[in-house]
Amino acid sequence: MELAARQNGREITVRLDGGELRVVTRQYTGEVFSAGDRVRVSSAESVTRVTH
Repeated sequence: MELAARQNGREITVRLDGGELRVVTRQYTGEVFSAGDRVRVSSAESVTRVTH
């Protein structure tokens, strides 16, 4: 049996340059995102990251 660990997370909605919306849930690290910020979205092996 696998146990899921509870961690604080944030859901971030990102509008890509092409207009598509993506919702990313990420572990809370203290990094603050504000509406209008330009961010980098990277994906590998079903893991998506959002950074400044």
